[in-house]
Amino acid sequence: MERHKNNFGNILTRFPKTVDSQFIIRVINNEVNQEEKEFFETWLHESEENKEEFGSLSLLWDKFGNARVPPPPNPELHFEELTKTINAEYSTSKTDEKFEQVSLKSSLKVNVNKTISNRNDYGWLIRAASIIIIFLTLGYIYQNRIVHSKQEVSPQVVEKPIFYTVVAAKGEKKTIVLSDGSVIYLNVDSKITYPKRFAADSREVELMGEAYFSIQADKIRPFKVISGNTVTVVTGTEFNILNRDNLIRIVVTKGSVEAYRKHSDKGVSLKRGEMTTFSEIKGFTNPTKASVDHFLAWRRGQFSFSHTPLSKVMEEISRYYNIPVYFERPELKSKTITGKFDSNSLENIFSIISLTLDVKINHSGDKVLIQQ
Repeated sequence: MERHKNNFGNILTRFPKTVDSQFIIRVINNEVNQEEKEFFETWLHESEENKEEFGSLSLLWDKFGNARVPPPPNPELHFEELTKTINAEYSTSKTDEKFEQVSLKSSLKVNVNKTISNRNDYGWLIRAASIIIIFLTLGYIYQNRIVHSKQEVSPQVVEKPIFYTVVAAKGEKKTIVLSDGSVIYLNVDSKITYPKRFAADSREVELMGEAYFSIQADKIRPFKVISGNTVTVVTGTEFNILNRDNLIRIVVTKGSVEAYRKHSDKGVSLKRGEMTTFSEIKGFTNPTKASVDHFLAWRRGQFSFSHTPLSKVMEEISRYYNIPVYFERPELKSKTITGKFDSNSLENIFSIISLTLDVKINHSGDKVLIQQ
């Protein structure tokens, strides 16, 4: 724990500024380096207020971050319109009075009783303010009567749950903070659906693609991830789920989880450092020891391949960089490669693959062609 505090202190020294909205937006857009990520995650788990702040801003940015901002109002134009309205109201108020109308300029020169003058000058403003107050009061009373009447007529009506769907398109990752403080790290080309507020007795989300889950402990409300035809149940732990190409893989990094086939009580139990895969034909495999560094390389901004066919390698690269990949000859797809690559240099990855597999990778414009 002391080492953790010292590390956080060092990070704070390198990043002395507070976690403001601009920094959080950079985190959401995955524009921070590894040290900044560690700084952010430490800050995030310091308090429930931090989690709530990040969750609110993450949701707002996902909904409105790319929206067009309307042009600012024209102060001169609005002031001119306001002046016309005031003058018109002032003119009307003068007509209603029993006194002779005079222009504003001439009235300044006439010596009249101050009480009458003040009443003529500001009576319209008082009446306008009174009308506004009356309308606001009536509106408030009317609204409350409607609310109370609905409660009296339908006391059994339950608020319909609100669900959000967050999509990380090809070439982007996203981070979501749930209402209970749990955090989901969504990989590229993935989708997560979750409620605005969890139920009193359960927590449930649905995943397509890949995501890493850091779940807050709650034994009363187990956390469920529905992915394909599987249900993963936990009370508080960390794990990764991949659901692509009719194959589901679950890797546990902390605690333990239970995984079941949908509408069945048959499943497997996994503890830290273990994994299982699921297919519709074979069901779940027996738990085996997992290479966490290999399967979670994407969380560190890396690619990790182990005797992987070039076709699968290029699928991952295409998904991460959002570029189409083509093979000149089908037999090139079966060449295999093993290794780790940093995702910050696509050209460097292509160079290593070309030398290792003796292939030519032509990256021109917005597409990639694999040749012999």
